[in-house]
Amino acid sequence: MPNDAHKGLEKSPPQDAKSEGGSLAASVRGDPDNFRRTLQEATAGERQGSSDALKHFDVAGGPEIVDDGAGAKNIELAQVIGTERTNPTDRAGQSDQPGDKVYKDGKLVRERSATGNDTVIAYDKEGAPHRFEDKPIDKLPVDFSGIPEWRREQLTKQAGDLIKAYNEGDPPGTGDGKVSFTDLSKMMKDVAARQDLTEIEKARLWSDVRIGLQKNDVTIDDSDEKPEMIDSWKGSDDPWHAIITLDDGYHGNRLINMNEKDARQAIQDHENGAEADKMPFPRNLIWRGAKAVLGVNTGDINASEGTLRALRAYRSGGTFQHYADAWTKEFVK
Repeated sequence: MPNDAHKGLEKSPPQDAKSEGGSLAASVRGDPDNFRRTLQEATAGERQGSSDALKHFDVAGGPEIVDDGAGAKNIELAQVIGTERTNPTDRAGQSDQPGDKVYKDGKLVRERSATGNDTVIAYDKEGAPHRFEDKPIDKLPVDFSGIPEWRREQLTKQAGDLIKAYNEGDPPGTGDGKVSFTDLSKMMKDVAARQDLTEIEKARLWSDVRIGLQKNDVTIDDSDEKPEMIDSWKGSDDPWHAIITLDDGYHGNRLINMNEKDARQAIQDHENGAEADKMPFPRNLIWRGAKAVLGVNTGDINASEGTLRALRAYRSGGTFQHYADAWTKEFVK
């Protein structure tokens, strides 16, 4: 050890250290019961949460093996938050400090970045970890091509679980058998709060929810939807101008990439039958008859414009939370 390693520290004479150490050892051996009681008293406060005397020991935790995205494995110690070890449990809703590590079900799922985008860690069928950069959404439609197939399967299953939970009631299991617009808003906010998903994965999860709702004929209760947004022709049977996938070719691609004035005109033209002539003859005839009787579908016009406002907030803000908040404001009473 370098000679200056102890600068600023007072050195006890060797004989004092020897005599003190010998005296301490002798006292411990001489009265072990007293030593045991001393330890019990010293740790009692720690057990009761009133002392931090021992919390500085073993703060690093065990190693985490993560995938660097190129197949290589890295060993990382659990991140120390302040002076306390991050426990391997969910940290959603807790501090979001740069360098924080977020766990779910005992697995590392997010590493917060101090300078760039967070990293999300996902686990495949074999439990192997994979790392994904959590980029904000800055263009529409959302491009899902970079999501691996095994991850897509996980998201589809999670969408089914989410639909089931709310279809059986809110709170889950109350058995109302339908999904209201308030339920849809809560589902969106559940997705937005997920720490184990990237923003692109949140968009894919919500899109799978949208697909599952229609595919499984889930009853949509529009009693809490703003009345002006309800389809003027079919009512609750056609809520799909309000509830869309985020790679939708009409709202999420064609219209959102027009300026607001052109998009508004395109919606008007669409509802006035601009595409009716492209329909097969029987369907064209039925559509024109319905329009003659029911008039312009103002509910669809309003819903499409509300959806575009929510999508603009989404693209501007970059997170699914922005979309969820804007959508709720547009559609829920």
